[in-house]
Amino acid sequence: MPGKSITRGSVIGLNAYSTEAKLIGKVTDLEIDLADPRNTMIVIEKGTELIKLPVSAIKAVGDIVLIESEALANAVRVEKGATETRAETAAQQPAVQPSKASAPTSAATTTAAAAPTTPVTQPVTQPAPATQYVIPRCPNCGSALIYYPKYRAWYCPKCRKYVTVPPDVLSRVPRCPYCGNYLSYIEQYGKWYCYNCNRYVEV
Repeated sequence: MPGKSITRGSVIGLNAYSTEAKLIGKVTDLEIDLADPRNTMIVIEKGTELIKLPVSAIKAVGDIVLIESEALANAVRVEKGATETRAETAAQQPAVQPSKASAPTSAATTTAAAAPTTPVTQPVTQPAPATQYVIPRCPNCGSALIYYPKYRAWYCPKCRKYVTVPPDVLSRVPRCPYCGNYLSYIEQYGKWYCYNCNRYVEV
């Protein structure tokens, strides 16, 4: 079919005939060779076998697919039954494996099943360190400081001046889970606030 192109949707489901007007079978697929698209094959189902031909064997596509009769002599033929059996076996294996794994009641199985519960319970108990967070406060008036990410500095709104926070205090100040900047504690609402994301954050 020089100068023309076909798609899977335009040929799948159509009956394929030879140029001698003999019914070959029904087109079921196009097998595309990604390495060399010129090796793309048209797959035709005929009874219990699949016939594979290069797309160059297609002479015309309309209500039917017309195949060059001479190309049929060199067609690749695959037993459909054998292919389906292998596919069904592969599909059944995942379903069988879980039942086999759950059947044994040995000590080894019990230990393996119990193992995941140990790491699951550990994260549940870890939120406790959240109470160790420290609120950076002004050394002059004791007010909670505000962290301005733009200037990377702590500011006292009451004294109206920037304050240096000791490293041991900074290491215990929570950070925003969204942007990573230090959070500021808003005493009026008892919540942590991110001045970079402009939102309250649960810690």
